[in-house]
Amino acid sequence: MPRRVHKYRDEGNIWEEEAEYGRRRYRSDSEHPKAPLMLRVLTWTGIILLCFVGGYLGASWGIDFLNQKDLLVQDDVAVTSEDLKKIALQENNDVKKLTLKLSYPKDGNLISENFELIPGIKEQEIKETIERLLSVSKMFSKEVSAKHIFRNANTLYINFTGPFIPMLSNAGKEQSTLLVNGLVRTMTENFPPIKEVRFLVNGGVTTAGSPIDLTAIWK
Repeated sequence: MPRRVHKYRDEGNIWEEEAEYGRRRYRSDSEHPKAPLMLRVLTWTGIILLCFVGGYLGASWGIDFLNQKDLLVQDDVAVTSEDLKKIALQENNDVKKLTLKLSYPKDGNLISENFELIPGIKEQEIKETIERLLSVSKMFSKEVSAKHIFRNANTLYINFTGPFIPMLSNAGKEQSTLLVNGLVRTMTENFPPIKEVRFLVNGGVTTAGSPIDLTAIWK
């Protein structure tokens, strides 16, 4: 663009001042003020978080979809405890099982029966043994189970679910006494140093409704 020249006199001298109005006007139109630093930081942080959340949700959806189609399942990988048992049973030569003796009531007497158990955490072994004993005794429904197992020195605490007392009541005093004695004998013979058993129901000591005394220490 043409330049404009301003001239003026000062004590006999002529001064010239050039003003590039066109160039100055072009620069002012092209230069835009930047957003504040904090606003830019928050904007980029939001974009990064949005990408991260989108990627995470997308990956989760994709994995769930593949699992539903059984595309990620591996036959030789144990996902649950049941899978672990199946793999262990398939490799009998590599797994040394425990042989335990169950004592439970049958035809008015206590009888003994051996059964094998895959070794693991002691409390889990005790819980599985109790469940096995209740199953073969045929006195209890599946609603009765040992919720928690706790050992303190030579005393074993077994916390049963609420239906434990009604089942004892239905079985009668004689059958209930045989069952509890068989359970105590099973625990003391297979899991030393246990010598006595305390029975709890829903976390408390009670005998209400039971044909036998559950507040006593059974040996």
